[in-house]
Amino acid sequence: MVCDNQGALSKILHFSTHKLRHHREPNLDLHMTQQWAIASTPYKTVWVRGHADKSKWETLSDLQEQGLSPEEIYNVWMDRIATQTRIQGGPSFSDPDVTPAEKWAPYSSHPVFHKIMGNLSISVNDALGYQEMLTFASGKHDFHPYDIDRINTNALKITLNSMKIFQRASTVKLIHGWAPTYAFLCRQGRHPSSLCPRYIYRRNE
Repeated sequence: MVCDNQGALSKILHFSTHKLRHHREPNLDLHMTQQWAIASTPYKTVWVRGHADKSKWETLSDLQEQGLSPEEIYNVWMDRIATQTRIQGGPSFSDPDVTPAEKWAPYSSHPVFHKIMGNLSISVNDALGYQEMLTFASGKHDFHPYDIDRINTNALKITLNSMKIFQRASTVKLIHGWAPTYAFLCRQGRHPSSLCPRYIYRRNE
């Protein structure tokens, strides 16, 4: 078993699922399946340095020429696959089977039929409110549902969730055109002019 993160390795080997709240963690299906697979299989754990590749590469031979160990090559290759999946906005297939280790799993029909594998607290709410949010976004930004299907909303969600709360709020306001500029406040009748006072001052100089 190869891992470049000691915390992730510990979670794979030692975690509990006897309480319902544990089943809300992201990637729990993978952790349960891995733990189930190694329960009856001899194994050893190996920690490797992450991002061990020293230059650009395309093939296995390229990595071997860089002097990487088999474990480092495996880790670097998996990093590339994970990055490509994140950029594409979803897993290689959306409806994987429920494994014997899982025993149960939630599925959603929005935006396409898929197995919910992330944090249930977020993912279930996203699925339940998808149609309403689609209707709102279509009307607000004059989008056709076909246009929204072509937007990598998963990558947008990851980006917004990585921001601090105030930065995220400001970014969302900009996306929706809610930035409290004088032009916006004037249309609402909350300011007498749509022009910036500094612009008016300079114009009158």
